[in-house]
Amino acid sequence: MTKERSLSFEEINERDRLHIEKICNDDMYAYNFFYKKCEPLFKKILWTIYGNDADYDELVNDLYLYLKKPNADGEFWHNLQTFDYRTSLFDWIKTVAVRRFYTPNGEVFEIPEILKETSLLENMICDMGVATYRKYMWNMYIKNKSDDEICVLLGVKSQELKKIARSAIKSFKGVVANNYPEYSDLFSTNKSKVLQTERITTDNISNIEASNEEQTLNVRLDVNKQISLMPNERYRYVMYAYYIEGKSLEELAKELQTSVDNIYNIKKRSMEQFEDVYLFSEEMDDMHIYIARISNDGFRQIIRSIFVQKKSYDEISAEMGLTESQFKKEKKAAIKELKCVIFNKNNKKKS
Repeated sequence: MTKERSLSFEEINERDRLHIEKICNDDMYAYNFFYKKCEPLFKKILWTIYGNDADYDELVNDLYLYLKKPNADGEFWHNLQTFDYRTSLFDWIKTVAVRRFYTPNGEVFEIPEILKETSLLENMICDMGVATYRKYMWNMYIKNKSDDEICVLLGVKSQELKKIARSAIKSFKGVVANNYPEYSDLFSTNKSKVLQTERITTDNISNIEASNEEQTLNVRLDVNKQISLMPNERYRYVMYAYYIEGKSLEELAKELQTSVDNIYNIKKRSMEQFEDVYLFSEEMDDMHIYIARISNDGFRQIIRSIFVQKKSYDEISAEMGLTESQFKKEKKAAIKELKCVIFNKNNKKKS
């Protein structure tokens, strides 16, 4: 019997190129490739890492969505197309799958402060489809309960909670990636490159002013750095193009192939994300000036305690005699007031 000839490196590359082209253009082919053709590979990886303690469908779905994730222009399979053909496609998928499936025992999942300080985190958790995962995330990251307390609430043992935790976190990341893509990069290990451009003042950027009739605050921001720290790539681009390069909404709409109204909404969300990044960047030298301009005594106390004295939320709520829900409501209102002071918001109409 004649032995089958091994493919050359060039032939393997051509085969893999055709695979990727078909995956990107044919959903059924993509499904069969990952859920059928790669099934033996994925099962072997999961068995090696978790033994029988693995949710195969959920982990593979997570990998599939990760590889299919769109880029800033809405083109799907962005991560798959980072494959550089230095090895075979299957070897590359194996490497990505191991990294995606495997969670080291000592790894701690953290919710970024940007999400904790808004109602976004609650909305994200409520969007999760599995009730058990919602309950885990809510009690762990909203109520800050211990593992033992959550085991009692869910009626499970410690070993089972570990599996629930792993699946809940992956489910949460999937919700963020699909429903809140502008925040998905917050959970990525890749760090954004900082734009190497000159420092500019806030009065060079419309909508970012720090002045009133009596006094102009000479606040200097490294705006380019703050923009580069924004988690959403499209928002970063719109912020830079509109506020730094001075492009019009019409120019951006034509460039991004969308409507002017949509660009306006993107610009608005971009500014909101910029404000969050700036507010929690710990680079605000004049915080005491902004605090003094807040009219509400309670709001001033909350902002000073959080940003100047660095007190915990439990300490602040105890000092102010507030329940957890009362403090949460007051904190949200106080931070909103602080943003109005810093960014001089006066309920401006669309222009």
